[in-house]
Amino acid sequence: MGRNYHVAIAGATGAVGIEMMRVLERRNFPVGKLTLLASAKSAGKRLDFQGAPVEVRELTTDAFAGVDFALFSAGGSISKEFAPAAVKAGARFEARHGYRIRVGPRGGAPGDTDWEDRPPSPPPPRDRRYDDRHEQQRRRQ
Repeated sequence: MGRNYHVAIAGATGAVGIEMMRVLERRNFPVGKLTLLASAKSAGKRLDFQGAPVEVRELTTDAFAGVDFALFSAGGSISKEFAPAAVKAGARFEARHGYRIRVGPRGGAPGDTDWEDRPPSPPPPRDRRYDDRHEQQRRRQ
């Protein structure tokens, strides 16, 4: 197989961070090393990844050394504070905040340190049949 990557997840103990880990597992992403990052209060916890416990480390600017991909789910202000450190360390990164996606320079956006706001993906098309049935039920009440 190809190269295995060093992946870091900032906000790893939150619901989105845990789901990011599950997606990496389900999709068999070639993770050679996983670094889980969170607040000082969560540091030391252990989360399972691919059947093995991984210790959560405190999110610091030095935590991205050797990281290939940095995924952020720690909130906008935290991501904005620590994403430049991830880029400086050479990581590609993506941060998800609500309905906006911020992609770092090596993750597809132009420039060296600027972030690019991308609009959210369009919603799926509405199912007109569902809408009609729902409207009929509402009228009967």
